[in-house]
Amino acid sequence: MSTSRKRVFKILKNEIPDRVPCLELLISKNVIDKIHPGLDYNQFCVTEGLDFIFAKRDFNIVWLDREKGIYKNEWGIIRKKGPEETDDYIDGPIKNLADLKSFKVPDPCDNRNFNTLREAVKKYKHEKIIVFMSKATFNFPWALVGNFQQYLMEFYLNPQFIRSLHEMVEENHHELNKKAIETGADVVALVDDYAYRDQMFISREKFTNFCLPAIKRTCENVHKNNGYIFFHSDGNLNEVLDLIIDAGIDFLHPIEPGAMDMKQTYEKCRDSTIICGNIDCADTLTFGTTDDVKREVFWLLENIATRGRYVMSSSNTIHSKVKPENFMAYLDLLKKFGKYPLIKST
Repeated sequence: MSTSRKRVFKILKNEIPDRVPCLELLISKNVIDKIHPGLDYNQFCVTEGLDFIFAKRDFNIVWLDREKGIYKNEWGIIRKKGPEETDDYIDGPIKNLADLKSFKVPDPCDNRNFNTLREAVKKYKHEKIIVFMSKATFNFPWALVGNFQQYLMEFYLNPQFIRSLHEMVEENHHELNKKAIETGADVVALVDDYAYRDQMFISREKFTNFCLPAIKRTCENVHKNNGYIFFHSDGNLNEVLDLIIDAGIDFLHPIEPGAMDMKQTYEKCRDSTIICGNIDCADTLTFGTTDDVKREVFWLLENIATRGRYVMSSSNTIHSKVKPENFMAYLDLLKKFGKYPLIKST
C-alpha cells in the first residue's frame, strides 16, 4: 500500500500517520499550467503529493451553442462552460409534479457515467484514495428545477413536489454510488451546498424532513458496500451540524472561514468525523501573500492537526484566481512542517 493510502487509512482508524494528509476537490487548469504546464488534475495530485484524487461523474452532453459554451446533458439540465472547473447552471426540465411524473430517468449504471472514475482507478488506485463526486439531495434537484429561488419557494408552496423530486434523485444516486464503489472508488463525495455564509438556505425543520433522510441512507448504503462518505457544503452549517455528523459521514469539508469556527467544529466532530479544510481560497490564497498563507498553514498545524483526524485543504477549491505561488507555498509548507510528531513552527 502506498504512503498516501496508508496515511488516510490511519486517520480513518484514529491513528496518527506520518504527516498531515492533503486534498483538493478541484484545481483550476489555469493554476496547474502556471505551476506544471501540461499536467492534468490527476497528474498534478501525484506530482505534488496530494493524497486524494477526486473523479467527476461523466455526463453525456449535446451542444446547444458550442460558441457560447452552452450544452444539455442526458437529464435535460442546461449548463454553460465558464472559467472554472464547475460549469454554470442555466435551466432544468422539471418545473412541477406533472413534469416529474413524465420524466424519463437516465440509467444510473450506464458505463459512460464512470469513464473518468475507471481511468483514475486504473492508474492511481494503488497509490491514492479515489473519490467519486456525487450528490445526496439539494443541489441536483434544484438543477433539475433550473432556478434556485423557485426551488426554495417550492419547499413551502409544493412540498410534495419537492419530496417526490428528492426521492427520485436519491434512488438514482443510490445505484450510481453503489456502481462507483464496485468500479473501485474508496469514497463517495456528497458535494451539495446547503447554506449561505451566515445561515442555512432552509430551516433545520425542512432540512430534517427533506434532506437528512437521503444523507443517512446514503451513508448506510455506502458503508454497507465498504466505502466512506465525504460531505461537502459551503456556508454556515452550525444549525444542522449535529444532524450531519450523526448521519454517519466520515469526512466533513471545508469549514468555510467567516462562516464556521474551525477549532470549535474540530472539537465537536473529531471523535466521529475527520475534518478537512480550511485555508481561505476566497481571500488568502487569492489576494494574500505567501506570508499570509504561512500564518494560516501554521495555525492549522498547531491548533487543529496535532491530535490527528484532520486533512488539510483549501476552503473550497483551487479556483482560477488563486495565486499559483500561494498554492505552492501551502503545499510546500505542509510537506516541510506537517510531519508527525508536529513541532512548533516558530
